[in-house]
Amino acid sequence: MRPANMNFGKVLRLLIQHGPLSRIDLADLLSLTRASVTILVNDMLHMGVLQEIGEDHKRSPKNARGRKKIYLSFNENFRLAVGVVWMPGQLLLGLTNLLGQTLERISIPTVGIKREQVTDRLKREVLKILGRNWIDPDCLLGVAVCISPKIKSDWKEEELGSFQMELEAAVHKPVFLGATAEGIGAAEQLFFSSFSSTDYFLLDFSEDNWPIYWFFADRGDTFRELELPCFVKKGEELVYLPDQCRASHLSVDLFAASFLCVFRAIRPEKVLLYHLDEKTEDIFRALKKMDGTFSEQQMLKSHLDEENLYLAASALCVKIFFWETV
Repeated sequence: MRPANMNFGKVLRLLIQHGPLSRIDLADLLSLTRASVTILVNDMLHMGVLQEIGEDHKRSPKNARGRKKIYLSFNENFRLAVGVVWMPGQLLLGLTNLLGQTLERISIPTVGIKREQVTDRLKREVLKILGRNWIDPDCLLGVAVCISPKIKSDWKEEELGSFQMELEAAVHKPVFLGATAEGIGAAEQLFFSSFSSTDYFLLDFSEDNWPIYWFFADRGDTFRELELPCFVKKGEELVYLPDQCRASHLSVDLFAASFLCVFRAIRPEKVLLYHLDEKTEDIFRALKKMDGTFSEQQMLKSHLDEENLYLAASALCVKIFFWETV
């Protein structure tokens, strides 16, 4: 249980952002009395979410008298998360701590295996990971599963609900079903500190249709996929069509024109690129040619790929079951 104090999350974020801090440092940064911080920190030490890592051995002569500063750090292993990505042909599973550091990862081929068999295998493998790592059940936040749109399209809503309940019954922990796109954004922010914006685009080049997702946490919903306006090329000009179209139908120039149309309308702070391929540079050159104000600083290459994509699910687990409760 955590202390009922709104400064709980603030302390954790300060320690992640700045590294080890003393109680005095925290009091100054939070504009709280030292007595208030001492009570809060003692509660968090008792929980195990903070840890003392030693004294300040570099005191100046001016501060030589009195007690030395005892530094505190965030205990990233306070809770663990299991992230699962179910994509065509394989399952990716990873056990991570609260900062996305991996304790174990496995990849399971699923080609030619029925969906029911994959579900049973997934339940067994999650339990095996927990057993191999001697995980105390109380230390596990839960399990997050991201199912590829190609696979999810074959599921009915009630089947997804049954799958979630079966997995929860097997691991005795909460299970969250999320979108891989949402997890990629969460991983970049929580595990890699790539950016802090809550208004950004994600371009997913791993899907055939190059979907564009708009994250706008400060504007109500979390995210949604954007429909692209359609353009055709007539001579040297791009002509707008009112019908919506998919990116897979477009050339590089037409995709760039369609993307700029929605980009200018929404003006996100950042654009996150996942699964770059040989066409990506061509798209960026086309964007620069069409709009000279389009900057490379707005474009961020994702740290995730098909080898560590389980971090997307793990980040959702940490976000939903830890950070949104503090």
